[in-house]
Amino acid sequence: MLIDILETYDVKTTFFVVGEWAEKYPESVKALASAGHEIQSHSDDHAHYNNLSEADLLADLQSANDRIAAITGVTPTLIRCPYGEYNNTVVSTIRSIGMEPIQWDVDTCDIDAKRLKYSNKVSEDYIFWSFLVLTLHKLTNKRHPLERGVFCW
Repeated sequence: MLIDILETYDVKTTFFVVGEWAEKYPESVKALASAGHEIQSHSDDHAHYNNLSEADLLADLQSANDRIAAITGVTPTLIRCPYGEYNNTVVSTIRSIGMEPIQWDVDTCDIDAKRLKYSNKVSEDYIFWSFLVLTLHKLTNKRHPLERGVFCW
């Protein structure tokens, strides 16, 4: 499993998780946090943030943070916006509650199953980094969530 590989190489990571996913798999989130990995937000239900009102965006952020904090005891301070979407309103709303939005710099193309082979190659090429930023997406795959691999970093 991914968590075992990270432990083998003494790699600490930041996982950006969707609140719904965290609530569905609290044992996985607890295991990650207990292993010393940081758990941050990737929204509550993977909505398109640019299409949300400021009130709806705040509700989404708070719901995700509440779900994650209930499991880990730590409230997220970072968010990786779904789809990489953001605009000035999204950024200012996120910052208004003391969070900071981040963006990825390597696209592993994990969302497109047809391009997963490329995703795995990117993961192999960059596994030597001293830290990884991972995003766990809601996928229809039936396997355990931590066996799905590296999604976005």
